[in-house]
Amino acid sequence: MWTSSSGRALALVALVSLLAGAAASTRWDGRAVDAETSAQGQPGVGAPASETATGEAVGAEPGLALPYPGSNCVGTVSIMGQADEQEARDEANVQLAVQVQRETSQEAREDAATTVQKVHEAVLAIEGLQQRDLTQNFVNVYPHYESVRVRGENNYKQVIAGYVVHNSFTVKVKDVDTADGNAVLSKVVDAALTAGGDDVRVNHVGFGLSRGRRRSVEGRVRALAAKDARRKARAYAEELDTTVGRVLKISEWMPGDTGPAPRMDVAPKMAMARAGGPEMAMADEAFVDTPLAGGGEETVAANVFVVFELCEADE
Repeated sequence: MWTSSSGRALALVALVSLLAGAAASTRWDGRAVDAETSAQGQPGVGAPASETATGEAVGAEPGLALPYPGSNCVGTVSIMGQADEQEARDEANVQLAVQVQRETSQEAREDAATTVQKVHEAVLAIEGLQQRDLTQNFVNVYPHYESVRVRGENNYKQVIAGYVVHNSFTVKVKDVDTADGNAVLSKVVDAALTAGGDDVRVNHVGFGLSRGRRRSVEGRVRALAAKDARRKARAYAEELDTTVGRVLKISEWMPGDTGPAPRMDVAPKMAMARAGGPEMAMADEAFVDTPLAGGGEETVAANVFVVFELCEADE
């Protein structure tokens, strides 16, 4: 015998089933769709980008927003916006190295340490430079071998003829795109070679954009690239008798520097190291600073890929 509570439970189950069936046959915008037609292959709710029996778009490309109810947008247009600027390189990195060879490793280490200290002090004495502008690269200590002929034989063997210490560090010089900054750059090279003599090497001088200037330029070219994308989209839309709608997707590509940064190799021995030694050369009125050209310009570019809606033009 069915109780009244059992009857109420069955009635509730039937009501839930009825509501679920109604929900399954209702589109997202509230209009009814024939569930049987969808089952026969006609697209319904959640179908890939296609059309219903009435010809209206239901799906959308993954990652793109669906047209909102009442929208007159009929498609999309994908555009690549581009922009670039030339900017003067304002930062230089001078890679210096002290290389000392002595009979024992202790002698090599001690003499190298003394020379490095002299070079550091000479560089930091230049106005505008601080300790944070010096960066240690590496320190190597290794034996130096020479080939010696074996007595009574036509053979050679490798023997240790001494030890070498190689200490490399970099000096950063800012604002080298100005006369004052470029003068500091020349002083760094001269001071290092004067303080260290023949034990100092200037491996190279490289130029680039400082972090602050690069960020500033990148911000400008991004804005220009976005404007370029919208300008192109409007041009296409005008020719197709449509208008540009919402932005649906943005992807950015920032290419690297399109031009090589100048690299200067400086000879380890300077003409100023005359017979009187570096100290006499510095006191000589005929001494001339090492001239260094500027770092030139760098191209900073931005490319932005934008997907816009294309909407029907207003009558």
